[in-house]
Amino acid sequence: MIGSQLPPIIKDDVDAMLFSGASYKDVQERLAEDGVTLSQEAIRRYYHSQILPARLARQNKTAEELNKISVDGVDEATMRAIRSAALDLAASPSCDPKALSILVNLILKAEQLEQDKRRLKMLEAKAAQADAARQVTQSTLTPEERDARMRSIFGC
Repeated sequence: MIGSQLPPIIKDDVDAMLFSGASYKDVQERLAEDGVTLSQEAIRRYYHSQILPARLARQNKTAEELNKISVDGVDEATMRAIRSAALDLAASPSCDPKALSILVNLILKAEQLEQDKRRLKMLEAKAAQADAARQVTQSTLTPEERDARMRSIFGC
């Protein structure tokens, strides 16, 4: 196992390379610079037994933290920053699909919230018109006055 065979400083370099998405060949070449000979298969086994679980745990923790974020009350500048971060991440060669998915879901959640606010505002306006129309129909106005008020309420 790599962890027990390497000095801590070299192991830290290998871990950093693997966390950043370096190929097994690149790691093998880096180790060769320090006189360490390991097969790519040994590096792969180390990655899958040590690095990948740690990477997934880190991603899951990040996902949990991001999912706790409420987009209610997030200002437009923050949303622009989130959109920009999502675009930067998508363009990155070491793009983490899970992190990108979380950012996109935050954006979609915020847009849905904004649509819900607009829909609520429209429904409130319609309800106010209906209340005003009900008052006109129950009033003692003449038919001509009722028609005029109804046109002014509904903008006809």
